[in-house]
Amino acid sequence: MPQQIRLDAAALDELMLVRDGFASLAQVDLPPFADGDEVVDLEGAVVGRFAGGEFDWETEDSRPFAGLYSAPRPAGRKVAVWVDQPSSAASFAPQDAVLLVPTTPSHQLGHRAAGCLRSALSAAEVRPDLSVVAVPVTADSPHRALVEQQLGITSSTSISEHESHAPTGVFVLLSGLSGSGKSTIARALREELVRTGSTVTLLDGDQVRRELSAGLGFSPADRDTNIRRIGWVGAEIVAHGGVVVACPIAPYDATRRAVREMVTSAGGRMVLVHVATSLEECERRDRKGLYAKARAGEIPDFTGISAPYETPADAELVIDTAQVPVADAVAQIVALIQPSGPQSTAWTGLSAGATLATSGASLEVDSETEPAR
Repeated sequence: MPQQIRLDAAALDELMLVRDGFASLAQVDLPPFADGDEVVDLEGAVVGRFAGGEFDWETEDSRPFAGLYSAPRPAGRKVAVWVDQPSSAASFAPQDAVLLVPTTPSHQLGHRAAGCLRSALSAAEVRPDLSVVAVPVTADSPHRALVEQQLGITSSTSISEHESHAPTGVFVLLSGLSGSGKSTIARALREELVRTGSTVTLLDGDQVRRELSAGLGFSPADRDTNIRRIGWVGAEIVAHGGVVVACPIAPYDATRRAVREMVTSAGGRMVLVHVATSLEECERRDRKGLYAKARAGEIPDFTGISAPYETPADAELVIDTAQVPVADAVAQIVALIQPSGPQSTAWTGLSAGATLATSGASLEVDSETEPAR
């Protein structure tokens, strides 16, 4: 009996090779289909229907930049450059090269693929001899040869093969008790980034609660959701090479690890800074009397008093602001996030001195509106 089949991202990658004419069903790894089966993508849109041993594809291609898949393929082009990471080096490709951009269902456009497309399209705009083709396969896929064979490519390379030090975005997460000094360090770090030429956007706790987390309270579940939302926004920024500085309390280990996974999945790097100022020192600094109210039972779910703070075991840096001056703390963080080596190298087929294009944007997320809740 015919079924509606929702393929996972990896299987959709395989199916798109067939749809785009790069492979036959026999050449890809897919489950068997029965006559009448309808295949849908990750969002439920119909991709095609199986009948008589082949697919009847939907006319409308729901993929981002679908026109780059269906456009007439360049003839007579023998050299290809896989634009598999954002880089201005694409504009130095050999004469009449094809720029192949991996934009597959398992590599969503919101992350690295968007930067790759932007790099390739920008290069083609200034170099009319270049052509851009989106392909449903990555440069390290075993199906790379199938794609190149169908396009008539006899020689190819990729940007990542020659630019091994591609810069990635960085997410700096300062976590600690209310009054530990997270916000002070974050603001000083922002000033240092501005001083060195970065564009810094301040997104403070009020903005986070109002724009991202309206309606959330301070229960464990709501606080977890709030931090995950901050993590999602941060991951989107680091995917394009930006720097994120966030300073919520972030008391739960599982939530912090979830944020780290979001950032690394987006191609970025997370630096967790545990601002480990003692509870006693935080209470001594408390001008608003929040700790006293929490001890009196007037404020529920107060971190360090009536709600737990799970000490990070995976922090890249631990700072006690009772012992370390703010300027020294900022210097230590800057030393961690600065690139340790060259960001690009010359490579055969492109021009020496090509550099990677990144946004250079930075975002600071300040502490929560109710600092310890």
